[in-house]
Amino acid sequence: MSVGVDDGGVGDDEVSDGGFESSEDEDAGIRLDDSEEERALGLDDGFGGDAEDAPPATRTNGPSTVVGTSLNVYGGNVGSSTATDDLKVGYISEELGSSDPDASDDEQAPTYDTFKMEELTASYKFKVGLEFKSLAQFKEAIIEWNVLNGYEIKFEKNDKTRVRVICKDKKGICGFLAVVSQVGDKHNFRMKRWIGDQTCARKTNNRSATSKWVSKAMLKKMATSDDGSVSCSSIVIDMITNHGVGITMNRAWRAKKIAKEKLEGDAAKQYNLLRRYSAELKRVNNGNNCKINVERFGPQLQPRFSSFYFCFDGTKKGFTSTCRPFIDVDGCHLKTKYGGTLLIAVGRDPNDQYYPLAFGVCETETKEPWKWFLTLLLEDIGQDKRWVFISDQHKV
Repeated sequence: MSVGVDDGGVGDDEVSDGGFESSEDEDAGIRLDDSEEERALGLDDGFGGDAEDAPPATRTNGPSTVVGTSLNVYGGNVGSSTATDDLKVGYISEELGSSDPDASDDEQAPTYDTFKMEELTASYKFKVGLEFKSLAQFKEAIIEWNVLNGYEIKFEKNDKTRVRVICKDKKGICGFLAVVSQVGDKHNFRMKRWIGDQTCARKTNNRSATSKWVSKAMLKKMATSDDGSVSCSSIVIDMITNHGVGITMNRAWRAKKIAKEKLEGDAAKQYNLLRRYSAELKRVNNGNNCKINVERFGPQLQPRFSSFYFCFDGTKKGFTSTCRPFIDVDGCHLKTKYGGTLLIAVGRDPNDQYYPLAFGVCETETKEPWKWFLTLLLEDIGQDKRWVFISDQHKV
């Protein structure tokens, strides 16, 4: 970034015309006076002479008189005819050369390496001075590194500003130590001590492989599985085969639960956001239709979710204006913590593709929920036309 420095509004023509003494002034014994700062620094301005004995420089130019007591350091001869050219080439000033005159390469703070999680392997080398974005990043990295190498660790000190990690060996033979703390009042954290030479034997049943770590290791496999679920026994076998870590069935079950929440989300939090979702749909478009039914079992008990229906204004207008009057209705079970049934109504667009029309969620796929769902659907699309409904419930 270039920084413009104001030179006081003096141009080249003004300095060359009024900033130097003429040969007549030199004959009269008038010499230039160095500034106090230049004399203290011992800068050689190339003019020579004793500035302390010389009177202030004066020059008369027409009706006005210019009085000067100091000038910047120039190169060239004052009395020569090339003073103007020397001024343009040999102008030396610390003020123009740097935005901070006190800046110095020797005074710059030392730089430290920043930890990157994607570079972490079993052979990764930690060192003193390594910086982390947060203590959570360091704890995740040190657990990962120790599990990959087959060691168990213990967090001896663990608060908001510092973490002290030691070996879990009760005999204390190993001597492993890692200390990370906050850097002053900054938001980064730096490793202050590191003794990483561990002599402990590799442990198969590593307790440092927590359920959170196992869920992270199994997340990709669970996301790409055919049925969307992995058994606890297969998680135990996978940990031993691919990572060399033995875990219990309880830890595998907790890891599976954490991984499913990451993939599917927390069902309880999602149900709590239904009213906000409905209000937001109404805010962006008043034509959107959202209905939420709850059951109340007592004045002191929380209301219980019963059913939910929504139909977008754009989809119902598009269906009534461009699609044929055929509607297919169906339902499927929701494989979540709270279960339930998803009801859906779809049509066919002019390209013979599926056209989603309305959705509903209820407890069971019985007569009453279907009656409630179809009544709301007819209120949205109207009864001006004769609609044909297709369903797989003809066997009932």
